[in-house]
Amino acid sequence: YKYKDIVGEKGISLRQKKYKDFFLGFGDKVIIHEGTIFDKPETIILGDNVKINRGCHFIGGGGIFIGSYTMIGPYTFITSINHEIDNTNTFFYESSFN
Repeated sequence: YKYKDIVGEKGISLRQKKYKDFFLGFGDKVIIHEGTIFDKPETIILGDNVKINRGCHFIGGGGIFIGSYTMIGPYTFITSINHEIDNTNTFFYESSFN
């Protein structure tokens, strides 16, 4: 997250160069604005020309695929994990997640 909060073109350029190796797939001309967080980027694929606005949060526990030419608005939260509800005698917030 060293480059997460650098604003403007400098931050976008640094994230394009430095983030690429951490993802399962990272297309050409991906734009990631400041403040965006990726949990489990090794399970996330970003297609070509993806634009992610500021402050987004991705949790890729079950894998995430963002197709080419997708634009994601500011402060969007995308997750691919879920809570198990096998035991109906347990409160939802006490359930595990997968």
